[in-house]
Amino acid sequence: MKWFTKLLYCFDKKERAFVSDADRLLQNFDLTHPEKSASQAFEIAKHHAIFKRKVDQRIDWS
Repeated sequence: MKWFTKLLYCFDKKERAFVSDADRLLQNFDLTHPEKSASQAFEIAKHHAIFKRKVDQRIDWS
């Protein structure tokens, strides 16, 4: 049955990689204005603090 679904996806001609005009406008704006605002820098730092932390550290409950 798996090969049948792969065969159906072969003939599926839907455009799935749609990018809107607003997305293109924002991407061009980001390329022409690379400096970050204070709130953007804060969000980037917060993201790094959450997702780049070391997971194996013990919690001190005392």
